[in-house]
Amino acid sequence: MKSYYRISELQSTFGLSEADLQYLCTDTEVSFCLYCKTQNIVIGGWSKGKFNGFGSAKYAGLISMTKEQQFELFEKNKISIRCSTLLQKNKILHYSSDYPFSVEIPNGVIQKWFNVTFEQLPFDRASFKNMPFIFYPQERTSMLKDFERFCEEVAAMANPASLKTPKKPNEIELFYSVKTFLLEDVCITSEELENVKAHFSIDVSPSVKFENKVVEVVTQKSLPSTEFKALKASNAKEREYDLNVLIADIVAFNKFITAKEVWSILEEESKLQNSEREFDKYNILKAVVDDELMWESRYGRSGKQKFSSLNTTLSRIKKRTKCV
Repeated sequence: MKSYYRISELQSTFGLSEADLQYLCTDTEVSFCLYCKTQNIVIGGWSKGKFNGFGSAKYAGLISMTKEQQFELFEKNKISIRCSTLLQKNKILHYSSDYPFSVEIPNGVIQKWFNVTFEQLPFDRASFKNMPFIFYPQERTSMLKDFERFCEEVAAMANPASLKTPKKPNEIELFYSVKTFLLEDVCITSEELENVKAHFSIDVSPSVKFENKVVEVVTQKSLPSTEFKALKASNAKEREYDLNVLIADIVAFNKFITAKEVWSILEEESKLQNSEREFDKYNILKAVVDDELMWESRYGRSGKQKFSSLNTTLSRIKKRTKCV
């Protein structure tokens, strides 16, 4: 088993549809991460909102995302971040504990510098299970101060009498660097993939269980292009997220319905006999236990919907169906 999988592999290898991945992101505690291409970074730690540096290095590997960043990335297909945590210590290269900047400490980015050797990096401590870092800061003058200086010079040209003693050049400062990541950079570790099993029936072997059959994984190389695309389209359609369809049907009757009202309807229908249900035409609702709705898709996939995250799900469905 690989140590991590890219988002494209989750769809092709484990049969998870785009709707499944959206559900995992917004309605479960499953954590995704990002693959970061080779970047210069500064490793350190945060104290009272200030960053303290340990050393600088190059890194190419997995980095973490917050839940809010996951939401933004799956919704907008890209995010911009300036700091994160490293997930793979063995991917750190060319580490140096020397302070690499000409700007004195403290500055607008780094509060203190501790010259920590690579062997001393606290990766194994509980509080530093994942190592914090910032992307390598920029040394430059402030663009805002440069613009202000430009405006003053233009004003002086128009009124030479107002020209005062020439100012010194603006000082070099340190500024955060920001990097952009796309949806295609999303990954999941093998450990987190185990957590997916709590929501979907997946097999981590080189085949995919689907509708109680074992189907060999096919790739674009093993099928003609047209057949491969047709197969992907067919599978995606068959795996449509049934709970979202059910909620959308409820919204269609009342576009102003609240999450609490939707939850009441789902809970009530889960208690009814299959033939008595008004909205649940596929009989996917099973039960509500401790603010969690248990359901099972037409294709045998088990899932959970938390009441705490229903508002997010409902807002997304209303937006998609133009009910907001």
